[in-house]
This record gives sequence, structure tokens and C-alpha cells, in this order.
Amino acid sequence: MPKVTIKTIAQMAGVSPSTVSIVLNDRPGVSESTREKVRQIIQANHYVPNPNSRRLLFNKSDNITVLLNKNQGELHSQFYVELNNEIVSECSKIGYNLVYAFYDLTANNESVMPPIIEHRDTGGVIFLGDPPMPVQQTMTSYDIPFVISDAHVLQTDIPSVYTDYNQAAYVATKYLIDNGHRDIGYLGYDSPKYLETTLWGFQSALRDGGCLYHPEWMLSSPNSDKISYERSRRWEQTGKLPSAIFCTGDLIAIGCMRYFQHKGFDIPRDISLISIDDMLISEYVTPGLTTVHINNQNLAQASMALLLDRISGKNKLPEHLLVPHGDIVERSSVCPYTLRE
Repeated sequence: MPKVTIKTIAQMAGVSPSTVSIVLNDRPGVSESTREKVRQIIQANHYVPNPNSRRLLFNKSDNITVLLNKNQGELHSQFYVELNNEIVSECSKIGYNLVYAFYDLTANNESVMPPIIEHRDTGGVIFLGDPPMPVQQTMTSYDIPFVISDAHVLQTDIPSVYTDYNQAAYVATKYLIDNGHRDIGYLGYDSPKYLETTLWGFQSALRDGGCLYHPEWMLSSPNSDKISYERSRRWEQTGKLPSAIFCTGDLIAIGCMRYFQHKGFDIPRDISLISIDDMLISEYVTPGLTTVHINNQNLAQASMALLLDRISGKNKLPEHLLVPHGDIVERSSVCPYTLRE
């Protein structure tokens, strides 16, 4: 028996292939009698639609691709692992296949795209964080809709979803000031734009709270607890330690916390710590980490909504969607300055 295709079903029913597609996807646009006729033919012929043939026929893919840096590994970041888990859930709700693929950069800083992009076998792409500029330029040339989730740099014609980390940094620092701390240090993720944004919020809160900014208490680190542990050694080279430290991410804060604990300091009585993210691990370290909540579920929902809007070609949503940061989750890593021994 010859293979049954969408075209075969359409010929049997005396309708167009697009009408068969409407019935298969249970969309409005055909009469009930036509819908029932097509369904009966589909059932009688035991037809199961093939995603690849449907893509070729209707120029549509049911794939959403999370495009990752081959050498950097965004999923090594716990924050992006948790964001990715929410994207998986959102894709499942809307019936898309979630595919992972990797791009590369040559020594000449030219981007190398995976086959799923080269063959345009994806409906759209999500980046976790800002990809390098050559990658963005290449993606634009393919004319495949893409969205940057948790963007730190907002660019014209690049759809993105972002959080106001400037304000999150301000709120976290103000919390320390409201707890009586005046000598406050900064330990930031060394991504240039993120560092600039959070440092600005940190300095603004100090200024509004009547506190001095100490450049010698400003340190940076990759987003790694191990490296932030090593970087924290520099605090003791400054002569005087701050009474509290604002860290721009949970992993960075955890590395800092472990360093001071290994040196015999009590957290929070000797040094208070606060950060941004509210990752799952922040609840299980000792003491529990006080942190500003970033809602990954809302980031994922906004990213999918923006991507689907661009895939549809309707472009009803704005180019950049703001996901507000959440409240401070109070745990045990901050105590009032008056309780210090």
C-alpha cells in the first residue's frame, strides 16, 4: 500500500492540504461537515502526520530551539538551568518540541551555526542571556525569529525579555542600609553590562542612604562559587572589612559565604550577605541566603509569548518585555548591625 500523506488525505476528501492541516491541528476555519469527513478518512487510513513532511508542505516547524554557546555552556549556570526548566514546561503547554543546539565562534570571531539553523528546521530560537554580537548578526541574516531571555543589553530590532537588575541591586543594598549597615561592599558578576547595571543600583542606594562608596570594597568574579571564593581573599587585603556585602548573584554569594566561614567568621553576625536570584540552592546553604527573587517562570512565559508573537508575524507585543524582580526573600544571612558582637 502506498504511503499516505497529507496530500493523499486531501485528494480523498476533495479538499486542499491546508484544510487537512486545519483539521489535524483542530483549528477553526472549516465547516463541521468537512471536518468530520476529513477525520473519518484520516481514521480509516490510520494516518499519523509526519512533522518533517508538514514542515516542507506548509513551511512551518514545530521545533523551538534553545541555542547555546558550545564553549561556554549556559547550562553550567544554575540560574539558567532553572530558567531552562521553566521554558521546557512552557513549550510542553503549547505543543512545541524543545530542541537544544550549539553555536561556535571561530578564531576570527565568526559564528558557526548548527544544522537545525542552517536548514531552517526550527520555528524560533531562544537564547539564555546575551549571545555574542556575531551570533546575533548571523541569526538576523537567517530570518528565523529569536528572543533573548534574561537580556542584559537592550538593542533595537532584537526582541528580548529582561529584569531591571539596577532596581534589584538598589533594593538589596537598601535592605542592608535599613538594617543599620553603613560599611557595605560589592561583589559582582564580571559580565560588563550586568556589572555596570548592578553597580549603578548599588551606588545609588548608598548615595540615597547617606553611605560612602569604598572603591577598595568593589570586587568582581565570574558567576562561580569556586572563583568567588578565591576572589573573596582580596577582602582581607583592604585593611578593614565591611560589615555587609551585596553580591549580584546567589552562586557568587555562596562562594563568598564559604570563604568567610572557612576563615572563622560568623555569617551574619560578623558579616551580612545579600544577593539576587533566589535559586533553589540559596534555601539550603547554612545560613539560608537572603536574596532578591527573580521569577524564572515569568521570564520563561514572557520569552515564549514574545517568540510566538514574532513567529506568527503579528508583532503585537513590544520589542522588549520587562519582568519585574520579586520581593526580598528573607532568610538568615543578614542581621541588624546592632546585633553584631
